[in-house]
Amino acid sequence: MKALITGVAGFIGSNLADALLEQRFEVYGIDNLRTGKEENIKDALANGLKFVNNDVNYIKGNPLPKRSEKFDVVYHLAALPRVQYSIDEPIRTNKANISGTPSVLVWARKFAKKLVYASSSSAKACKSPYALQKRVGEDYCRMWNNLFNMKNISLRFFNVYGYRMNIDGEYACLIPRHLRLAKENMDLPIFGDGENKRDFTNVDDVVRCLISAGLNEKVIGGTYNVGTGTNYSVNEVSKIIRKVTKSKSKVAYKKAREGEPRVTKADISKTTKAFGWKPLVGLEQGINKCKDLI
Repeated sequence: MKALITGVAGFIGSNLADALLEQRFEVYGIDNLRTGKEENIKDALANGLKFVNNDVNYIKGNPLPKRSEKFDVVYHLAALPRVQYSIDEPIRTNKANISGTPSVLVWARKFAKKLVYASSSSAKACKSPYALQKRVGEDYCRMWNNLFNMKNISLRFFNVYGYRMNIDGEYACLIPRHLRLAKENMDLPIFGDGENKRDFTNVDDVVRCLISAGLNEKVIGGTYNVGTGTNYSVNEVSKIIRKVTKSKSKVAYKKAREGEPRVTKADISKTTKAFGWKPLVGLEQGINKCKDLI
Protein backbone atom coordinates (compact mmCIF):
# COMPACT_ATOMS: atom_id res chain seq x y z
CA MET A 1 0.00 0.00 0.00
CA LYS A 2 1.20 3.48 -0.92
CA ALA A 3 0.16 6.59 1.00
CA LEU A 4 0.97 10.29 0.71
CA ILE A 5 0.53 12.71 3.62
CA THR A 6 0.35 16.48 3.20
CA GLY A 7 1.44 18.29 6.36
CA VAL A 8 3.54 15.26 7.28
CA ALA A 9 5.84 17.19 9.64
CA GLY A 10 2.94 18.46 11.72
CA PHE A 11 1.51 17.07 14.94
CA ILE A 12 -1.04 14.65 13.46
CA GLY A 13 0.77 14.05 10.16
CA SER A 14 3.98 12.84 11.80
CA ASN A 15 2.09 10.46 14.11
CA LEU A 16 0.20 9.11 11.10
CA ALA A 17 3.45 8.60 9.17
CA ASP A 18 4.93 6.58 12.04
CA ALA A 19 1.84 4.38 12.26
CA LEU A 20 1.63 3.75 8.50
CA LEU A 21 5.31 2.83 8.34
CA GLU A 22 4.78 0.38 11.20
CA GLN A 23 2.06 -1.23 9.09
CA ARG A 24 4.47 -1.59 6.15
CA PHE A 25 2.98 1.18 4.00
CA GLU A 26 5.19 2.92 1.48
CA VAL A 27 4.86 6.48 2.76
CA TYR A 28 5.53 9.79 1.01
CA GLY A 29 5.16 13.13 2.76
CA ILE A 30 4.88 16.79 1.76
CA ASP A 31 5.41 19.75 4.07
CA ASN A 32 6.71 23.30 3.63
CA LEU A 33 8.04 23.26 7.24
CA ARG A 34 6.55 26.64 8.11
CA THR A 35 4.67 25.20 11.05
CA GLY A 36 5.72 21.55 10.77
CA LYS A 37 9.00 20.53 12.38
CA GLU A 38 11.79 18.42 10.90
CA GLU A 39 12.34 16.82 14.32
CA ASN A 40 8.79 15.42 14.14
CA ILE A 41 9.70 13.22 11.15
CA LYS A 42 13.18 12.20 12.26
CA ASP A 43 12.04 8.67 13.16
CA ALA A 44 9.85 8.37 10.07
CA LEU A 45 12.73 9.34 7.78
CA ALA A 46 14.92 6.71 9.42
CA ASN A 47 12.16 4.16 8.81
CA GLY A 48 11.70 4.93 5.12
CA LEU A 49 9.56 8.06 4.77
CA LYS A 50 10.16 9.76 1.42
CA PHE A 51 9.92 13.48 2.10
CA VAL A 52 9.32 16.40 -0.27
CA ASN A 53 9.76 19.97 1.02
CA ASN A 54 7.00 21.77 -0.84
CA ASP A 55 3.84 23.83 -0.45
CA VAL A 56 0.59 22.04 -1.34
CA ASN A 57 -0.43 25.02 -3.46
CA TYR A 58 2.35 24.03 -5.84
CA ILE A 59 2.03 20.25 -5.77
CA LYS A 60 2.58 18.61 -9.16
CA GLY A 61 3.89 15.46 -10.79
CA ASN A 62 3.94 11.88 -9.55
CA PRO A 63 6.78 11.11 -7.11
CA LEU A 64 6.32 7.34 -7.47
CA PRO A 65 9.10 5.55 -9.40
CA LYS A 66 6.59 4.10 -11.87
CA ARG A 67 4.66 7.05 -13.29
CA SER A 68 1.70 4.84 -14.14
CA GLU A 69 1.23 3.88 -10.47
CA LYS A 70 -1.23 5.64 -8.16
CA PHE A 71 -1.25 6.21 -4.42
CA ASP A 72 -3.79 4.03 -2.65
CA VAL A 73 -4.67 6.96 -0.40
CA VAL A 74 -3.75 10.62 0.08
CA TYR A 75 -4.20 12.14 3.53
CA HIS A 76 -4.65 15.91 3.19
CA LEU A 77 -3.65 17.24 6.63
CA ALA A 78 -1.71 20.37 5.60
CA ALA A 79 -3.25 23.49 7.17
CA LEU A 80 -2.67 26.50 9.37
CA PRO A 81 -4.80 25.49 12.37
CA ARG A 82 -6.33 27.24 15.36
CA VAL A 83 -9.48 29.33 15.61
CA GLN A 84 -7.80 32.33 17.26
CA TYR A 85 -4.93 32.40 14.76
CA SER A 86 -7.41 32.49 11.87
CA ILE A 87 -9.17 35.47 13.47
CA ASP A 88 -5.85 37.31 13.75
CA GLU A 89 -4.56 36.18 10.32
CA PRO A 90 -7.57 35.53 8.05
CA ILE A 91 -5.76 36.20 4.75
CA ARG A 92 -2.76 34.00 5.47
CA THR A 93 -4.89 31.13 6.78
CA ASN A 94 -7.28 31.46 3.85
CA LYS A 95 -4.49 30.81 1.36
CA ALA A 96 -3.23 27.77 3.22
CA ASN A 97 -6.56 26.27 4.25
CA ILE A 98 -8.76 27.03 1.24
CA SER A 99 -6.51 27.42 -1.82
CA GLY A 100 -4.43 24.37 -0.92
CA THR A 101 -7.39 21.97 -0.94
CA PRO A 102 -8.47 22.24 -4.61
CA SER A 103 -4.79 22.12 -5.54
CA VAL A 104 -4.45 18.78 -3.75
CA LEU A 105 -7.77 17.52 -5.16
CA VAL A 106 -6.74 18.30 -8.75
CA TRP A 107 -3.45 16.48 -8.18
CA ALA A 108 -5.03 13.54 -6.35
CA ARG A 109 -7.56 12.98 -9.11
CA LYS A 110 -4.65 12.14 -11.41
CA PHE A 111 -2.36 10.28 -9.05
CA ALA A 112 -4.45 8.73 -6.24
CA LYS A 113 -7.30 6.30 -5.79
CA LYS A 114 -8.73 8.02 -2.73
CA LEU A 115 -8.36 11.10 -0.52
CA VAL A 116 -9.01 11.58 3.20
CA TYR A 117 -9.46 15.23 4.20
CA ALA A 118 -8.73 16.47 7.72
CA SER A 119 -11.53 18.83 8.75
CA SER A 120 -12.49 20.27 12.13
CA SER A 121 -15.37 20.08 14.57
CA SER A 122 -15.57 23.88 14.27
CA ALA A 123 -16.76 23.52 10.66
CA LYS A 124 -20.30 22.74 11.80
CA ALA A 125 -20.99 26.08 13.49
CA CYS A 126 -18.74 28.29 11.29
CA LYS A 127 -17.99 30.91 13.95
CA SER A 128 -14.44 31.71 12.82
CA PRO A 129 -12.40 32.00 9.60
CA TYR A 130 -10.79 28.64 10.39
CA ALA A 131 -14.19 26.98 10.73
CA LEU A 132 -15.33 28.48 7.42
CA GLN A 133 -12.10 27.48 5.71
CA LYS A 134 -12.50 23.87 6.82
CA ARG A 135 -16.17 23.88 5.78
CA VAL A 136 -15.17 25.06 2.31
CA GLY A 137 -12.62 22.24 2.17
CA GLU A 138 -15.39 19.75 2.90
CA ASP A 139 -17.50 21.33 0.16
CA TYR A 140 -14.65 21.03 -2.34
CA CYS A 141 -14.30 17.34 -1.48
CA ARG A 142 -18.04 16.81 -1.88
CA MET A 143 -17.96 18.62 -5.22
CA TRP A 144 -15.07 16.48 -6.52
CA ASN A 145 -17.04 13.40 -5.52
CA ASN A 146 -20.12 14.65 -7.40
CA LEU A 147 -18.33 15.98 -10.49
CA PHE A 148 -15.68 13.33 -10.98
CA ASN A 149 -16.85 10.40 -8.85
CA MET A 150 -13.63 10.83 -6.88
CA LYS A 151 -13.50 8.82 -3.66
CA ASN A 152 -12.90 11.12 -0.71
CA ILE A 153 -13.84 11.27 2.95
CA SER A 154 -13.85 14.25 5.33
CA LEU A 155 -13.04 13.61 8.99
CA ARG A 156 -13.95 16.27 11.54
CA PHE A 157 -11.41 16.17 14.37
CA PHE A 158 -12.44 17.20 17.88
CA ASN A 159 -9.70 18.93 19.93
CA VAL A 160 -6.81 16.58 19.25
CA TYR A 161 -3.99 16.30 21.80
CA GLY A 162 -1.04 13.99 22.39
CA TYR A 163 2.54 13.28 21.38
CA ARG A 164 4.21 16.12 19.42
CA MET A 165 1.43 18.62 20.10
CA ASN A 166 2.52 22.26 20.00
CA ILE A 167 3.24 23.53 23.51
CA ASP A 168 4.59 27.00 22.75
CA GLY A 169 3.17 30.39 21.87
CA GLU A 170 -0.16 32.10 22.41
CA TYR A 171 -1.93 29.74 20.00
CA ALA A 172 -1.00 26.53 21.82
CA CYS A 173 -4.06 24.46 22.71
CA LEU A 174 -5.44 24.07 26.21
CA ILE A 175 -3.95 20.70 27.21
CA PRO A 176 -0.35 21.24 26.04
CA ARG A 177 -0.26 24.80 27.36
CA HIS A 178 -1.62 23.86 30.77
CA LEU A 179 0.64 20.82 31.02
CA ARG A 180 3.71 22.94 30.40
CA LEU A 181 2.66 25.63 32.87
CA ALA A 182 1.51 23.14 35.51
CA LYS A 183 4.87 21.39 35.49
CA GLU A 184 6.42 24.78 36.29
CA ASN A 185 3.76 25.55 38.94
CA MET A 186 2.71 28.65 37.00
CA ASP A 187 -0.81 30.09 36.74
CA LEU A 188 -3.10 28.34 34.26
CA PRO A 189 -4.99 30.86 32.08
CA ILE A 190 -8.66 30.12 31.42
CA PHE A 191 -10.63 32.33 29.07
CA GLY A 192 -14.16 33.03 30.29
CA ASP A 193 -15.72 31.15 33.20
CA GLY A 194 -14.12 27.80 32.37
CA GLU A 195 -17.46 26.08 31.80
CA ASN A 196 -16.98 25.81 28.03
CA LYS A 197 -17.08 22.10 27.24
CA ARG A 198 -14.91 20.30 24.71
CA ASP A 199 -14.59 16.76 23.37
CA PHE A 200 -10.86 15.99 23.63
CA THR A 201 -9.46 13.25 21.36
CA ASN A 202 -6.10 11.56 21.74
CA VAL A 203 -3.93 11.58 18.62
CA ASP A 204 -3.52 7.78 18.77
CA ASP A 205 -7.28 7.38 18.32
CA VAL A 206 -7.29 9.94 15.50
CA VAL A 207 -4.51 8.08 13.68
CA ARG A 208 -6.39 4.79 13.99
CA CYS A 209 -9.47 6.41 12.44
CA LEU A 210 -7.43 7.95 9.61
CA ILE A 211 -5.97 4.55 8.74
CA SER A 212 -9.37 2.82 8.96
CA ALA A 213 -10.93 5.44 6.68
CA GLY A 214 -8.06 5.18 4.21
CA LEU A 215 -8.31 1.39 4.01
CA ASN A 216 -12.11 1.26 3.74
CA GLU A 217 -13.23 0.29 0.23
CA LYS A 218 -16.98 0.68 0.71
CA VAL A 219 -17.29 4.29 1.91
CA ILE A 220 -16.69 6.69 -1.00
CA GLY A 221 -17.82 10.03 0.42
CA GLY A 222 -19.28 11.93 3.36
CA THR A 223 -18.25 13.71 6.55
CA TYR A 224 -17.52 11.84 9.77
CA ASN A 225 -16.88 12.98 13.35
CA VAL A 226 -13.72 11.85 15.11
CA GLY A 227 -14.11 12.42 18.84
CA THR A 228 -14.92 10.49 21.99
CA GLY A 229 -18.59 11.34 22.50
CA THR A 230 -17.75 12.70 25.95
CA ASN A 231 -16.92 16.30 26.80
CA TYR A 232 -15.25 18.05 29.71
CA SER A 233 -15.32 21.64 30.89
CA VAL A 234 -12.11 23.62 30.77
CA ASN A 235 -12.23 23.75 34.57
CA GLU A 236 -12.39 19.94 34.72
CA VAL A 237 -9.46 19.56 32.32
CA SER A 238 -7.40 22.02 34.34
CA LYS A 239 -8.16 20.02 37.49
CA ILE A 240 -7.08 16.73 35.83
CA ILE A 241 -3.84 18.32 34.63
CA ARG A 242 -3.00 19.63 38.09
CA LYS A 243 -3.76 16.20 39.52
CA VAL A 244 -1.57 14.16 37.15
CA THR A 245 1.32 16.64 37.37
CA LYS A 246 0.97 17.12 41.15
CA SER A 247 1.09 20.84 40.42
CA LYS A 248 0.62 23.76 42.78
CA SER A 249 -0.57 25.96 39.93
CA LYS A 250 -3.61 28.18 40.36
CA VAL A 251 -6.20 29.13 37.75
CA ALA A 252 -6.15 32.65 36.31
CA TYR A 253 -9.46 33.59 34.66
CA LYS A 254 -9.28 35.96 31.71
CA LYS A 255 -11.70 37.62 29.31
CA ALA A 256 -13.53 35.17 27.05
CA ARG A 257 -12.27 34.95 23.46
CA GLU A 258 -14.39 35.51 20.36
CA GLY A 259 -15.21 32.77 17.87
CA GLU A 260 -15.08 29.80 20.21
CA PRO A 261 -18.17 27.58 20.62
CA ARG A 262 -19.61 27.06 24.09
CA VAL A 263 -19.93 23.28 23.73
CA THR A 264 -18.51 20.61 21.42
CA LYS A 265 -19.39 16.93 21.63
CA ALA A 266 -18.94 14.41 18.85
CA ASP A 267 -21.69 12.08 17.70
CA ILE A 268 -19.50 9.22 16.47
CA SER A 269 -22.26 6.70 15.67
CA LYS A 270 -21.92 7.29 11.91
CA THR A 271 -18.13 6.95 12.10
CA THR A 272 -18.31 3.74 14.12
CA LYS A 273 -20.81 2.22 11.69
CA ALA A 274 -18.77 3.19 8.62
CA PHE A 275 -15.27 2.24 9.78
CA GLY A 276 -15.73 0.01 12.82
CA TRP A 277 -13.77 2.59 14.80
CA LYS A 278 -14.16 3.59 18.44
CA PRO A 279 -11.90 5.73 20.65
CA LEU A 280 -9.83 3.78 23.16
CA VAL A 281 -8.01 6.48 25.16
CA GLY A 282 -9.82 8.26 27.99
CA LEU A 283 -8.92 11.86 28.83
CA GLU A 284 -7.04 11.30 32.11
CA GLN A 285 -5.29 8.28 30.60
CA GLY A 286 -4.29 10.34 27.56
CA ILE A 287 -3.00 13.26 29.64
CA ASN A 288 -0.99 10.85 31.79
CA LYS A 289 0.39 9.29 28.63
CA CYS A 290 1.78 12.53 27.24
CA LYS A 291 2.58 14.56 30.38
CA ASP A 292 6.23 13.46 30.42
CA LEU A 293 6.65 14.36 26.73
CA ILE A 294 6.18 18.07 27.44
